[in-house]
Amino acid sequence: MRPHKYKVDPVYVNFRWCYSTGSGSDNIYLAGCICSVIIRSGNLLYTVVEKYYAVQIKS
Repeated sequence: MRPHKYKVDPVYVNFRWCYSTGSGSDNIYLAGCICSVIIRSGNLLYTVVEKYYAVQIKS
């Protein structure tokens, strides 16, 4: 249930309230995530909230 933060330039993705399942430090399985995506466009900041299900993130 820890917040997982990943940086994808120029998009910042912040995973909150994520259920992580599986084992190992290489792969993180996220299900039912509520993500707040902050997109930088010039001097403006856009916040997009989306739901992600069954997301696999490889580090």
